[in-house]
Amino acid sequence: MIEFADRKFKIWGYTISHRGLLLRSEQKYVDADDYKEEYGFNIDIEFGTVSYIDLPHAIYGLMLRKVTSGFPEKLVRFTKDPDLNVFEITSNSEKYYVVADSYLVGRNKWGSESRISHIGLEHDAILATFRSE
Repeated sequence: MIEFADRKFKIWGYTISHRGLLLRSEQKYVDADDYKEEYGFNIDIEFGTVSYIDLPHAIYGLMLRKVTSGFPEKLVRFTKDPDLNVFEITSNSEKYYVVADSYLVGRNKWGSESRISHIGLEHDAILATFRSE
Protein backbone atom coordinates (compact mmCIF):
# COMPACT_ATOMS: atom_id res chain seq x y z
CA MET A 1 0.00 0.00 0.00
CA ILE A 2 1.20 3.48 -0.94
CA GLU A 3 -0.01 6.56 0.94
CA PHE A 4 0.38 10.31 0.40
CA ALA A 5 -2.00 11.88 2.90
CA ASP A 6 -1.17 15.54 2.42
CA ARG A 7 -0.50 15.97 -1.30
CA LYS A 8 -2.81 16.92 -4.16
CA PHE A 9 -2.62 14.71 -7.26
CA LYS A 10 -3.95 15.57 -10.72
CA ILE A 11 -4.43 13.55 -13.86
CA TRP A 12 -1.35 14.87 -15.65
CA GLY A 13 -1.45 12.86 -18.83
CA TYR A 14 -2.72 9.83 -20.67
CA THR A 15 -1.47 8.29 -23.90
CA ILE A 16 -3.85 6.22 -25.94
CA SER A 17 -1.12 4.57 -28.01
CA HIS A 18 0.83 3.27 -24.99
CA ARG A 19 -2.15 3.19 -22.60
CA GLY A 20 -0.13 5.07 -19.99
CA LEU A 21 -1.68 7.17 -17.23
CA LEU A 22 0.21 9.70 -15.13
CA LEU A 23 -1.01 11.17 -11.85
CA ARG A 24 1.19 13.96 -10.51
CA SER A 25 1.54 15.82 -7.26
CA GLU A 26 3.33 18.98 -8.35
CA GLN A 27 6.38 20.31 -6.58
CA LYS A 28 6.20 23.62 -4.74
CA TYR A 29 8.90 26.23 -5.14
CA VAL A 30 10.83 27.93 -2.34
CA ASP A 31 9.09 31.28 -2.93
CA ALA A 32 5.58 29.78 -2.43
CA ASP A 33 3.78 30.77 0.78
CA ASP A 34 3.00 27.15 1.67
CA TYR A 35 6.43 25.74 0.74
CA LYS A 36 7.83 22.93 2.84
CA GLU A 37 10.92 20.91 1.96
CA GLU A 38 8.85 17.72 1.58
CA TYR A 39 6.91 19.48 -1.23
CA GLY A 40 10.03 20.52 -3.17
CA PHE A 41 9.65 17.73 -5.75
CA ASN A 42 6.99 16.10 -7.93
CA ILE A 43 5.58 12.72 -7.06
CA ASP A 44 4.47 10.84 -10.17
CA ILE A 45 2.33 7.72 -10.20
CA GLU A 46 2.61 6.09 -13.62
CA PHE A 47 0.23 3.28 -14.59
CA GLY A 48 1.09 1.01 -17.53
CA THR A 49 -1.21 -0.80 -19.98
CA VAL A 50 -4.31 0.92 -18.61
CA SER A 51 -7.67 -0.69 -19.43
CA TYR A 52 -10.00 1.29 -17.16
CA ILE A 53 -9.91 4.66 -15.41
CA ASP A 54 -12.40 5.88 -12.80
CA LEU A 55 -10.86 9.05 -11.32
CA PRO A 56 -11.74 12.69 -10.78
CA HIS A 57 -9.32 15.22 -12.30
CA ALA A 58 -7.85 16.04 -8.85
CA ILE A 59 -7.43 14.00 -5.67
CA TYR A 60 -6.47 15.45 -2.29
CA GLY A 61 -4.44 12.88 -0.41
CA LEU A 62 -4.51 9.29 -1.56
CA MET A 63 -3.91 5.71 -0.62
CA LEU A 64 -3.14 3.24 -3.43
CA ARG A 65 -3.50 -0.51 -3.11
CA LYS A 66 -3.96 -3.56 -5.32
CA VAL A 67 -7.39 -5.13 -4.88
CA THR A 68 -7.25 -8.93 -4.59
CA SER A 69 -10.85 -9.73 -3.62
CA GLY A 70 -14.23 -8.07 -3.20
CA PHE A 71 -14.04 -6.38 -6.59
CA PRO A 72 -16.73 -3.86 -7.49
CA GLU A 73 -19.19 -5.54 -9.88
CA LYS A 74 -18.26 -3.20 -12.75
CA LEU A 75 -14.63 -4.42 -12.59
CA VAL A 76 -15.11 -8.20 -12.32
CA ARG A 77 -14.71 -8.64 -16.10
CA PHE A 78 -11.12 -7.33 -15.84
CA THR A 79 -10.16 -9.96 -13.26
CA LYS A 80 -10.30 -12.66 -15.95
CA ASP A 81 -7.15 -11.26 -17.58
CA PRO A 82 -4.10 -12.42 -15.56
CA ASP A 83 -2.01 -9.51 -16.88
CA LEU A 84 -4.33 -6.87 -15.44
CA ASN A 85 -4.68 -5.67 -11.87
CA VAL A 86 -7.35 -3.63 -10.15
CA PHE A 87 -5.85 -0.74 -8.21
CA GLU A 88 -7.96 1.14 -5.69
CA ILE A 89 -7.27 4.76 -4.86
CA THR A 90 -8.92 6.02 -1.69
CA SER A 91 -9.24 9.74 -1.01
CA ASN A 92 -11.46 11.33 1.65
CA SER A 93 -13.46 8.09 2.06
CA GLU A 94 -14.14 7.94 -1.71
CA LYS A 95 -12.88 4.98 -3.75
CA TYR A 96 -11.65 5.22 -7.33
CA TYR A 97 -10.19 2.58 -9.62
CA VAL A 98 -7.54 2.08 -12.27
CA VAL A 99 -7.16 -1.26 -14.06
CA ALA A 100 -3.62 -1.65 -15.40
CA ASP A 101 -0.77 -4.13 -15.52
CA SER A 102 1.64 -2.03 -13.43
CA TYR A 103 2.48 1.13 -11.59
CA LEU A 104 5.61 3.04 -10.73
CA VAL A 105 5.85 5.82 -8.13
CA GLY A 106 8.75 8.20 -8.66
CA ARG A 107 10.12 11.46 -7.30
CA ASN A 108 11.55 14.15 -9.59
CA LYS A 109 12.02 17.89 -10.19
CA TRP A 110 11.05 18.03 -13.86
CA GLY A 111 8.77 21.06 -13.74
CA SER A 112 6.10 20.49 -16.38
CA GLU A 113 7.95 17.68 -18.22
CA SER A 114 6.96 14.06 -17.73
CA ARG A 115 7.67 10.57 -19.02
CA ILE A 116 4.37 10.72 -20.91
CA SER A 117 6.00 13.10 -23.40
CA HIS A 118 9.72 12.35 -22.74
CA ILE A 119 10.03 8.60 -22.18
CA GLY A 120 13.81 8.82 -21.59
CA LEU A 121 13.53 10.86 -18.39
CA GLU A 122 14.69 9.10 -15.23
CA HIS A 123 13.24 9.77 -11.79
CA ASP A 124 15.53 11.03 -9.02
CA ALA A 125 14.17 8.19 -6.88
CA ILE A 126 11.79 5.27 -7.39
CA LEU A 127 9.52 5.08 -4.34
CA ALA A 128 7.50 1.97 -5.28
CA THR A 129 6.73 -0.32 -8.21
CA PHE A 130 4.31 -3.11 -9.02
CA ARG A 131 4.23 -5.23 -12.17
CA SER A 132 2.26 -8.37 -12.97
CA GLU A 133 4.39 -11.46 -13.32
